[in-house]
Amino acid sequence: MTVPVDDEVWAEAVDRELYESGPAAELKVAFVQRLLPRRPGVTDERVAAQWVLDRYAPNFWKIELLERHGSTLVLALNVDGDGHAGVSQVMRKVRPLLERTLLCQPGIKKVVFGRL
Repeated sequence: MTVPVDDEVWAEAVDRELYESGPAAELKVAFVQRLLPRRPGVTDERVAAQWVLDRYAPNFWKIELLERHGSTLVLALNVDGDGHAGVSQVMRKVRPLLERTLLCQPGIKKVVFGRL
């Protein structure tokens, strides 16, 4: 999986993109490859997604659905469709990291958020 080298730089890049309508924030930030330990009975995709959520939205977002359909991975979170304050800002920072991390998994070519 890949993670930003510096979380603060990542957060600033996302904020800049939001307020300045600049190019994609992830292109301005250095990322590093990180290996995660495997967990028996848990898919690598779930381990990777949960790691991102635990690091960037601890005790807040939970995985409700994670299904693989061929080369497409469908991920639904408990906050999808939630309109309370702050969710959209956190989504702007976490979803690109989830997508980037999940696309590093073998055989995954597309990530869909929500439900099919």
